[in-house]
Amino acid sequence: FPRQRFESSLARQMRNTPASLSHADGKGFADIDAASTAFSGEMYRIDERMSVALLDEDQLVSRWHIDRTIILIKPEDQQLHRDGCLLSPNTLGHIHQFCRLARESSAASKVLVACKANCLQSVNTMALLTGSYFLLCCNRALSEVDEMLSCIYGLTTDYIDNNESISVRDCWEALLIAKAKGWLDLDSDGIDCDACIDLEEWAHYDRIENGRVHVVVPGELVVFPSPRDLPVDPATGEMAAYADADGDRLFSAGYYADLLQDFGVGLVVQCDGGAWYDDSPFAHSGIPTERLATNGDHHPLSMIVAVDR
Repeated sequence: FPRQRFESSLARQMRNTPASLSHADGKGFADIDAASTAFSGEMYRIDERMSVALLDEDQLVSRWHIDRTIILIKPEDQQLHRDGCLLSPNTLGHIHQFCRLARESSAASKVLVACKANCLQSVNTMALLTGSYFLLCCNRALSEVDEMLSCIYGLTTDYIDNNESISVRDCWEALLIAKAKGWLDLDSDGIDCDACIDLEEWAHYDRIENGRVHVVVPGELVVFPSPRDLPVDPATGEMAAYADADGDRLFSAGYYADLLQDFGVGLVVQCDGGAWYDDSPFAHSGIPTERLATNGDHHPLSMIVAVDR
């Protein structure tokens, strides 16, 4: 996809990303903006360069003297936790971020992945991110990853999505399918964005302030929240591009039309049964629109099948 808009604003957005890697006194602490839970336990060696520890930061400082880089998973994203259920796995952005940190760290020293104590999701987060790293970056087989992470996998909890249970292993299998189809490639520098997901671009548009636009199938399918009819901006006399409300950011069809035109989108389908909105900006941008009758079935797979008719 064309990336003019992405490339022009990437530098500004990247300085607001939730993770950073710094080094002090021989130790590097990388904070990953991902929901966590913890289990007070010991250090487990996964392979010759990576270990995991079910300990929080204070325990690591007080109980361990470790000459290695530490990737600390911190429970920053509370939106992933409600009523004791794990609502969704970490995103591709989290996985890409973790893989980048693990690669940079393991090139210089051994790596310890640690999670903060007493929060619901840390074991899931640790298993998902660590397993994804070995599958996508180290070309390990799924059976190998099962064995490597057996020390913590039994402590994981299924995610709940549309009343269906999704295990961490289900997520690993999905990543492997995407990799086999060429949609994910963490090894190549110059990827073909019509065939492969640009993960930096994906993470950029995953952010609330950038519209939460996600490439699902490269060159074919993009998903994004339904636009909203917003108040008119007095300065321009036109509908505002976005409005902030209750910690969220809502976008107008005009904002998405401009963005999706850069992505080369040829058809917009509203398929979530949400509120109607003025879709004329899409037509003005040369993008036809359709509204999909869901008949009350809002399951993501059902809607994707209906769109892919």
